[in-house]
Parts: sequence; structure tokens; C-alpha cells
Amino acid sequence: MPRGDSRAFLKRGYEVTTLDASGAMAELASRHIGRRVLRMSFDQVRFRERFDGVWASASLLHVPRQSTAKVLERLVVAL
Repeated sequence: MPRGDSRAFLKRGYEVTTLDASGAMAELASRHIGRRVLRMSFDQVRFRERFDGVWASASLLHVPRQSTAKVLERLVVAL
């Protein structure tokens, strides 16, 4: 997140829910965008029909290969 993806979406008027599994990264991102960032890993995602899109640039590569299908299912349910 500190690259500015969430901030760029916010500046364009999108409603953004930002999450990071790392507490330190969530805190840094929160300061960077000026709003709360959820400390949550992909396997903790339980949103249902909440989002119009998911931006996961350079983050899904951290999901263990054996968990990829389950994580993608969770993201689909969130859409």
C-alpha cells in the first residue's frame, strides 16, 4: 500500500477498503492515506457482495500456492 495505490483510488473518488496482513504495513498505509487500514490476510477475508472490484497488485504472490484457489473464492464472494 505505501506505493500509493489506495491513495490514488481515493483521489479519483473511489470508496476504498484497504487491508494488509502486516501490522507495521497497515499502520504505515493508514498514515499514508489518512484512514484506517484493516490488518487482515486474504484467508481472513469474509466480505460478502461488498465490492465492485479488487485491486491486489503484487500481493497475491504472497499467498501459498495450495491456498490460492480458496483465497480467490473468498475474493469472488466479496464482489
